[in-house]
Formats: sequence, structure tokens, C-alpha cells
Amino acid sequence: MALLAIATLAIGVSLIRIPEDVLPGKPPSVPCISGQPHLSRLPQTDSRTVGDHPQLRLPTRRPPKALDVPTLQRNFTHGERAEFHPHGETVCASGCALSRHPTERLTDPQFEQLLADYAVEHTAEPGRALETLLYYGPQTAARLAHFGVGPLDSQHAALLQDELAYEHVDLSLRVVDEAGAVRASLPPTAVPLDRRHEFRLEPHNLQPLIASGTVKRVGHKHLWTRL
Repeated sequence: MALLAIATLAIGVSLIRIPEDVLPGKPPSVPCISGQPHLSRLPQTDSRTVGDHPQLRLPTRRPPKALDVPTLQRNFTHGERAEFHPHGETVCASGCALSRHPTERLTDPQFEQLLADYAVEHTAEPGRALETLLYYGPQTAARLAHFGVGPLDSQHAALLQDELAYEHVDLSLRVVDEAGAVRASLPPTAVPLDRRHEFRLEPHNLQPLIASGTVKRVGHKHLWTRL
């Protein structure tokens, strides 16, 4: 059996917003994208660099007590070449894509402080408070719906809520061999953030390939992925 020598795995990932009237929410295991819907996009983002943004890590101690905030219903629609698969129960020793990557719990004091800090940041130059609020994503959105925008003026509130509406990414892959030939590829495929999916790649003179992984938002224009 001949082995494929992979020289490059090219990953493209960008945040997108899927309008409810284009893709209504459906169970996560049901492919529901056909054709090319009109998607609202953000610029291409860096899928590896986290820099000074909140780090992804497993909780090491019980977080401070927080009020029970109702969880908002999320849109888990995905592309027809993607299929939802849950994460494993723990972190895989080899660092594989099956590992869980939980986001720490956002506490009420943290949320209040982040809103206060964000209220004095310049909206033209997003700062650490906005970055962190976006890192917590669904937890931030649920607290805004439950507690309101607090000290935020209309401009800050609109920017935050607009950014939180980006719950999906367009993910594309290319597997390139050592001769520079593309041997398998995944066309831009929409998947929700924070959920592991398997992807059916299009083979090019190669047996069928499946990739799997998760994409997390870790800042304003920063995404993190493990495949």
C-alpha cells in the first residue's frame, strides 16, 4: 500500500452569520444547507494565533457561584459535508480532535466587570473586554438577554450584539502532497462554533478521507481550531 506524504494541510476559516430566514434551526445531525445561501461574513481570521487573548484550558477548580441564567436556543445548522459528532468525555492524551475543549463558566461578577470595562473601550479599536465577552460567546449572549446591557450605550451594545450573532464559521481544507498536488479538499462548509463535526473531503486520485474537529472563537478576529 502506498503512503500519502502530506506536505501541507491548508485550513481556511472565517466567521459567518446565517440568517434565520435562510437556514432555520434544525437538529444538529440533519444536513440542511443546499446551494449557496447569502451569508454575512467577517474577514478571514487567524485560526492559530491566540496571543494575549483568553487561553483555552480545562477548569482546575470549582468556579465562583453564579446565578442560573436560561440558555438561549442556538442555531446548529451545518453544511451538507459536515456531520455532528460529540466530543469525548476527557482530553485525549494524544491531543486528537476528539478532545473536549470546554469554556470556563462566566460568573456574574466577571460579566458585570467586563461590561463596565467594555463601556469605556473605543468601539473602533476593540479591547480586551470585548475580546473576552466574545470568547464566552453564548454565555455572554444569555446574560445580555437576561440582565440587559447594563452600562453600555447604544453604540457599544449594538457592536457587541452584532458580533455575538456570528455563531458559525465557513471551514475549508486542502490536503497537499509533497509534489504540490491537492489530494483531498473540503469546499467552504458552514459549521457552528464549539461543536465537533466530521467532514467528508472530496478526494482527488485518493481513497475517501474524513476529517473531524472543532472551531472556537477566542477573540474579536481570532479563531482556534483542532482537527
